[in-house]
Amino acid sequence: MDVAQLFSSARTADVTGAWEPVLLDPRAAPDRDRLRDLAEQGAVRFVHDTIDAQLRDLLATRHPERKLADAELADLVAAHLAGASPWAYGCWCFFPWSGRLVHLLPEHEFRELRTSANRNRITTAEQQRLRELRIGVVGLSVGHSTALTLAQEEVGGEYRLADFDVLDPSNLNRLRAGVHDIGLNKAVHAARGIYEINPFARVVLFMDGISEQNVDAFLTAGGALDLLYEECDSLHIKILVRERARAHRIPVVMETSDRGMLDVERFDREPDRPLLHGLVGDVRAEDVRGLTNYQKVPVILRMVGARTASGRMVASMIDIETTLKTWPQLASAVSLSGAINTDVGRRIALGTFNRSGRFYVDLERLVSDRVDGDVDAGFDCTVRVASSASQALPPPLPDLAASEEDIARAIAAYASLAPSGGNCQPWRFTFSDRRFTVRLDRQRSDTMLDFNHQASRLALGAAIENAVWTARRLGVEPDVRLLPDPDHPDCVAWLDLRRRCEPSAEARAMVDAIGRRVTNRRLGARVPLEAQARSGLLRLADSSGARLDLLDSPHDMAEMADVLAEGDRLRFFCERLHREMIGELRWTPEETERTRDGIDVATLEMTPTDFVGMQLVSSRALIEELIQVEGGHGLGNATRKAVRAASALGRVVVDGQDAASHLRGGRAVQRIWIEANRMGLAFQPLTALVYLFARLENGGADAFAPRERDWLRALRDRYLSLLPVPPAASEMMLFRLAVAGAPTARSLRRPVEEVLTIERASPDGARRDSAASSRARRPDADD
Repeated sequence: MDVAQLFSSARTADVTGAWEPVLLDPRAAPDRDRLRDLAEQGAVRFVHDTIDAQLRDLLATRHPERKLADAELADLVAAHLAGASPWAYGCWCFFPWSGRLVHLLPEHEFRELRTSANRNRITTAEQQRLRELRIGVVGLSVGHSTALTLAQEEVGGEYRLADFDVLDPSNLNRLRAGVHDIGLNKAVHAARGIYEINPFARVVLFMDGISEQNVDAFLTAGGALDLLYEECDSLHIKILVRERARAHRIPVVMETSDRGMLDVERFDREPDRPLLHGLVGDVRAEDVRGLTNYQKVPVILRMVGARTASGRMVASMIDIETTLKTWPQLASAVSLSGAINTDVGRRIALGTFNRSGRFYVDLERLVSDRVDGDVDAGFDCTVRVASSASQALPPPLPDLAASEEDIARAIAAYASLAPSGGNCQPWRFTFSDRRFTVRLDRQRSDTMLDFNHQASRLALGAAIENAVWTARRLGVEPDVRLLPDPDHPDCVAWLDLRRRCEPSAEARAMVDAIGRRVTNRRLGARVPLEAQARSGLLRLADSSGARLDLLDSPHDMAEMADVLAEGDRLRFFCERLHREMIGELRWTPEETERTRDGIDVATLEMTPTDFVGMQLVSSRALIEELIQVEGGHGLGNATRKAVRAASALGRVVVDGQDAASHLRGGRAVQRIWIEANRMGLAFQPLTALVYLFARLENGGADAFAPRERDWLRALRDRYLSLLPVPPAASEMMLFRLAVAGAPTARSLRRPVEEVLTIERASPDGARRDSAASSRARRPDADD
């Protein structure tokens, strides 16, 4: 016989049933028979008969003025029994779930003895008042600690407990439970705990949890609750029970086990009080029913307070449903919650605490290394309302008879519609003697992603491409020269505008397409890339002097999504990269219009949850919390979702690694982007990691911490296994192609007068500027 067979006939523990003790009076014949039956059936596994010790303890507490000798106590016990058999005194309590039979004092004496140490913190009259309370507890994690602490202090005579969930091993880090309790309904578990503390309590269970159908019964059946503790996970139920508690004028208390945050809502005194202090606005239970955890985040953050929650709690939100199953809780915090809830509930019941509000018992602040006068930095994140959509509409073109200066202005305006990293617009233009010069603005090209200005030269190449087609549309065939000029390193190209031409249909179509080219981050269902679109884009790249690689197999795209997501995480963790990334964002329409550069958050196509999340991760304090706990895996979820919704990922490569190659690559990228948009495909750059690789491999590795360098090298190996790079070539852009709706917004561009200088000759032959180019730096986090 093997070990499994040895235990096959053993009795399996009951994890679903019994939770009420059986109270038996040994003086009553039926109860004596029941005791006999329990013994004969083998139900009793342990007998605990300490009645003599209990009597001695009771009588000693009645004579606190002196210490009684053993003989005196024995005499007092004998007198108290008055000839009755000790075995028949009081009651016997049988706990079916453990098989324990316990001999106890009669109820009134048991209550007197077990609460004797409460005096004088709680008077006899107050204790009697507390025993009359009907208390409800919804949610039995923090609620479990609360219910047992209430029972220990004998605050409450009836407890209504509601929870549909069962104990699993992950609950054992904070609940007073043993491994033998796994699989047990949490309400049953709490009821057993209460009864083992006080078998004379009254407990009513709602093992299916709270619903719209039973909430009123929970609150009022058998008499309205005097106090409700709401400690459940469901946002819908949180709001529902408050709506109904307010209708029945029942006060609600909630402790979140984070920073000792306690909410008290005295609906008994303030029947019109807004739910949750008005923090969630006019949100109703029906508004949040059926929402996913992801969709609930904005409401939950308003409820708990992004500025007031602990850094690690808010940081944990980033990884919920990525590397964390649910909100983290610790036994110490849950135990503290039970103590806070019990203390406040007792004082509410006794009329010594009458306020509503939010309160903190934050041990990390109260017991810390700070000294008097230290400033508490705290965690700061203000949740904003999403920006309205901005639109960068192309300017109207002048007619063919326009002046040279008007033509130059039009070319500059359309050249400025080129894409650039972070919409930094790293260009300046000069027009003089029919020559249109394109220059690098180094003050707008000073970022960690833009190593050796490679990203800016891509943008300048795209601007040159726009300028060429705009000139042709206006009847000028430009002679293009890519410079590098040792004497003028920031001068990257010039276009000679002397030769007139007839505008072609192709030029008209291209300029129209330039005005409609856009970054589109909208998500939709994945649609495979059509063969005609694939071949057309590949031919266009080849004719543009570039190479286009396309990834569209689900396996390769999933692997690349993970690589890019880890790259996002690194970008958040690196202090400078994080600062520069957040510095690119424009949070309000006013800020967007004022700067006319950077990334308008409306273009990010964020859901309300994404928008709140972006604001949270803009805090360096939060990122530091994520670094400490090695978290932040959810920081790449936006990229993962974007790749999952893509038809394909594309990568443009050009031969050569010099400035001219990067400019040619920029022109090719612009042609491919325009053509993809004309095909009806959404186009979204995913290039940040590519430019971090360029810095790592081309002399800029010292900008990274050692851990970051190792991190990047590992990601580079995974990346190259999917998209190898030819020798002596430059990667220009990685992007996703998708089928999606029109974008919500387009990024703005700076006015022409800020980027174009027109030089006119004065009578003495000297040059005069009619418009000075702006040299304002892109606003970063430390400006």
